[in-house]
Amino acid sequence: MATAPAPIQVSLYDGAYGPTLRIDLQSLAHVELLRAMLRSLRDGAHASVELSAGAAWAFDGLSELVLTTDPRAVAGARAIRAGSEIRVGWRMSIDGWEYCLDLLDGLVADDAPGHQYLTEERKGYLLVVAAFLEPRPAR
Repeated sequence: MATAPAPIQVSLYDGAYGPTLRIDLQSLAHVELLRAMLRSLRDGAHASVELSAGAAWAFDGLSELVLTTDPRAVAGARAIRAGSEIRVGWRMSIDGWEYCLDLLDGLVADDAPGHQYLTEERKGYLLVVAAFLEPRPAR
C-alpha cells in the first residue's frame, strides 16, 4: 500500500524581515501543485483559490490561505485575525502571478535547495517565500 505524499507546509511566523509566509516545497510534485494553482489564477480559470489544511496542505500559524487575482489591489499578502483564527489573503494581478511562476521556474532549474521571495518587503504586508528542498527553520 502506497503512502500519501507529505503535504506542503505553509507557515506564518515573524522572520528576519518581518511577518513571513513560508511555503515549503520538498519535492517537484509540491512545486507542480503550486504551479498549477498559480497558473489557474494567471490564466483566469479561477479568480480566487481558498486553501485550508488537508491532504495536500499543512498549516502552521494560520488557518486559511486565500489567493486572489485582483488587478486593482496592491500586490501582496496580509494576515487577518478572526478570533483565534488567522486567515491570509494574498492578492496579485495576472502579471504578478506570472512573475511568481517565473520565480518558481528559476528556483527548481538546477534541482538544488534554495528559496525565492514571491512578494516584496512592505510595511503592513507579509513577505511570501517559497523554499525548495531546504530544511525547515527552527522556531
